[in-house]
Amino acid sequence: MQCKQPQASAETPEAQKAQSAQSAAIYQGENFTLYTLNESSRNGNASILVGASEEMIKETMPDGSYPMATNCFLLVLPPSQENANGTKILYGN
Repeated sequence: MQCKQPQASAETPEAQKAQSAQSAAIYQGENFTLYTLNESSRNGNASILVGASEEMIKETMPDGSYPMATNCFLLVLPPSQENANGTKILYGN
């Protein structure tokens, strides 16, 4: 499987655009294409966690934050085919 992803290398508008594009990637497999999109990535604040004890927070998040992200995936498969028994295998449209 190969991943095609833009590269950024400077603090120019072009580099910023490329960095933004890095939040998306395309993985090409033998029988599928997987598109990924990272909508947002940031640090969450431990104060919003329900039921997390102070001890747990100090042990797992010493600075009081944790990484969080919203990701989307689109899997594109080939059209339906028949297997050796003549049964249709549905992969998508």
